Amino acid sequence: MSVLNKGQRCIVIAGCPKNIGILVEVLDHLGAVGDYQDCYEIVTISGRPFPELWADATHTRTVLGVSSNALTERYKIRPLIDLSSNADANQAKQEIVEMN
Repeated sequence: MSVLNKGQRCIVIAGCPKNIGILVEVLDHLGAVGDYQDCYEIVTISGRPFPELWADATHTRTVLGVSSNALTERYKIRPLIDLSSNADANQAKQEIVEMN
């Protein structure tokens, strides 16, 4: 997977079930850290705490979110794209317009 840069905005697609769909910003790419193979530090864009966080490294128990910052694996987040400046997205948008 591609490396996400600091400041990149993303959507959470995996992990704690209540966090899926939350918009986050990448604070740092940490690489291999502990049990994480491709770790990122992220923060919620809203500044609100994550609804839930893993309680320990076993990822079997969650706790109510108490932090707007978290560590996550790369595969759990996907970057948001700027449709106005992305050529592939513009092409896809044009195809949708033509279908309608």
